[in-house]
Amino acid sequence: LFTPFNSSRSPPTIQHMPSDVLYYIFKLGVDNENADAKFPIMVSQVCSYWRRVALQCPLLWTKIHISSARAMTL
Repeated sequence: LFTPFNSSRSPPTIQHMPSDVLYYIFKLGVDNENADAKFPIMVSQVCSYWRRVALQCPLLWTKIHISSARAMTL
């Protein structure tokens, strides 16, 4: 999983992060009680690679957050 950084090459970019590392980041974000309900949408918009990984990560899409603000105004 972890490859030591080779100083002769540029550091890895966010687009080349292994998918298992992204899954772990996504899990931390979803499990965080202070996380915004829009977390899955936000991580899916970082770049096309993150979007592909996020869309294949069921834990991001298993909860539906419904705001009751509109219901209270009816």
